[in-house]
Amino acid sequence: MGALLFIIILFVFFVGGGWLIGKSVGNALFPDDRSERNVYIDKSVHHHYHEHKSINVIDDVTKKRIFQLKESKDGK
Repeated sequence: MGALLFIIILFVFFVGGGWLIGKSVGNALFPDDRSERNVYIDKSVHHHYHEHKSINVIDDVTKKRIFQLKESKDGK
């Protein structure tokens, strides 16, 4: 039981320490300059554009058959 607790504590120590070291090295190499930026992004307006186009090429015989089939299904 003591060995398992030791392994868990060691794991937490190495993971936490590695995260802390990685975070500090990353901040040193790539500093965050968000506070120096004065950028305002307005997300209140959402533009949405669709263009619905379709081309339907059917001869008259096929068109009549489609309507007959539709009427026969609706009549059931």
